[in-house]
Amino acid sequence: MKRLSMAIAILLFITVACAPKSVPAPLPAPSTPAPTASTLGSTSNLSSPTSQDAAWAKVVAEAKKEGKVTLYTWAFVGDIGQEVFRAFEANSGIKVEAITGVGSVLVERIKSEQAAKKNIADTLDTSIAIVGTAMNMGLLDSLTDLPILQQKDVWAYNPRLDPEGIIIGAAPGILTSFVNTSLIKAGEEPKSFRELLNPKWKGGKIGIPSPVTAPAVNYVYVFRKEYGLDDDYFRHLIKQEPKIFPTIRDAEAAVARGETHLIMATSDAGLAPYVKEGAPIKAIEMEGGIVGNIVPGIALVKKAPHPNAARVFVNWLLSAEGQRVYAQAKVGFSMRKDVPDFSAPALKIQPKKINPMSLEVLLAASKLQNERVVAKLLGIEY
Repeated sequence: MKRLSMAIAILLFITVACAPKSVPAPLPAPSTPAPTASTLGSTSNLSSPTSQDAAWAKVVAEAKKEGKVTLYTWAFVGDIGQEVFRAFEANSGIKVEAITGVGSVLVERIKSEQAAKKNIADTLDTSIAIVGTAMNMGLLDSLTDLPILQQKDVWAYNPRLDPEGIIIGAAPGILTSFVNTSLIKAGEEPKSFRELLNPKWKGGKIGIPSPVTAPAVNYVYVFRKEYGLDDDYFRHLIKQEPKIFPTIRDAEAAVARGETHLIMATSDAGLAPYVKEGAPIKAIEMEGGIVGNIVPGIALVKKAPHPNAARVFVNWLLSAEGQRVYAQAKVGFSMRKDVPDFSAPALKIQPKKINPMSLEVLLAASKLQNERVVAKLLGIEY
């Protein structure tokens, strides 16, 4: 019942967040420069200290003693991770150790470590569906004590994605299809998922991130009625000889390099760095709309070795400074109203329809992923 109540609450939130008729619209530049002062000790606008101030000051002091935070991360990789970590370390004096990997693999690693009582991870970030799975497995703790969550009227997208404050949204995004514009000319983009069954898309032109490791195509299955699809659709799709990539990162790299014409479903977050480097990628909307998304979700791991440093990191990440650094590094937009929009024009989209994401949808996609439902329809045995 507790999870059901949570799902209902999040459905209400994300429905509101996705209510505008255009997808996460580019956020306006703030009328005044985004603050760059340290947010470590800022907990209140009151002129006199409060009990919350004192409690957070203790967290910060303990975090500095811990000296480092270990991230199990899907999102903070490459240049994005380096820029975020450099800024956080300069702000806090706390070192960051990042262990990168596929979200589902990181969850299993945390599960094994907790069973062996050899905990390494302080935070986990990946798709919200996978973070939701970790939450249901009892691997995560609450972050409701973060002072940044007490800020009002600064959020374009509410970072608190469940009533218990376990899943924290770190960045907004969209889930749709993307094409390589060197291989697909303007006006020749597919208009629907059904169109991908046309023989002209046969022979490796369609890229699909494995539904075993990535939730993206599982989301398409969840929304299949909106797209006019059924189980037979996926059985026919495999006859088109699509390229199925081990992870979503592999699929994104392939469309950027021109090794496949189109990715059936992924997020703008992973493709933005390639666009920044000049890759010919464009977002498209196929019939049925797109999915509003929050990518990634970040959470505190239960029995974390450095719980205070983890709290300080997430609190900073949601500050105006942290969101500015992160949004600029990933060439995207922010959870906050007071941070400019850095997203690449090629990845911006004004959709006819947005399918709202909810915890119910996220956990449904996670269940499909765990039970290999879509994978079996596509003939994937692993």
